[in-house]
Amino acid sequence: MKKLLSLFALICFVSLSLNAQNKNAVKLGLGGFLYGNGFLKYERLIVNKQSVEVNFGIGLINNFDRAATTIQDEDEDITSVDLKSNRMFLNLQYRFYFGQKEGMQGFYIAPYFSWNRFAFDMDLTNNKNVVYTSSDLQYRSLNGGLQLGVQWLVANERLAIDWYFFGFGAGSGKISGSYTSSDPNENFAATANDISTELDDIGFFQDRYEVNYTNNRLTASLKFPVPAFRTGLSLGFAF
Repeated sequence: MKKLLSLFALICFVSLSLNAQNKNAVKLGLGGFLYGNGFLKYERLIVNKQSVEVNFGIGLINNFDRAATTIQDEDEDITSVDLKSNRMFLNLQYRFYFGQKEGMQGFYIAPYFSWNRFAFDMDLTNNKNVVYTSSDLQYRSLNGGLQLGVQWLVANERLAIDWYFFGFGAGSGKISGSYTSSDPNENFAATANDISTELDDIGFFQDRYEVNYTNNRLTASLKFPVPAFRTGLSLGFAF
């Protein structure tokens, strides 16, 4: 996160020293910082009142020290707990600006394409039974849609304030996970059957999932349609 902020500060310093017409903008998505994510955006003017924006985000690798301590406190046989998560995000959009002002400012409509990935991992060691377990969960999505917003260029048209107040779309999502255990009494066949039965009972998820297992590992995945909604605020500099 410090490297991302340092890069952003350097770009801001360079942009303030330039006097040419603004054809570029570098912005930070402010909402992501509430969840420990950093989103860096780059916008490039292609022709007058039309631009392309690339939005790339990386979530910090979160270590859940408090949660790990709680798990160990509840079960004294667990000697080690490792919990962590991370996220990656990519968004591409093409903007059409409207109004009397030139360049990358004013009300805009932007078709967009978005890719998301979120991962969570947990490793446990049970010293009493000499059992090691590992589980991971991933969520991925692809979606596209339309975004509405307004961008202001203030402070001699160097400071960019980008407010996308409404975005909607649709796409597909996939949840996949795995569970590994060295416990010889673990019944992966029964667990796989329980998962399949529960999903079949729901009905909607029939033919949308896969469940597989071996002697020490269980894997499962589920696909489903995903509605998409977008809103947020970005702040940056134009140059």
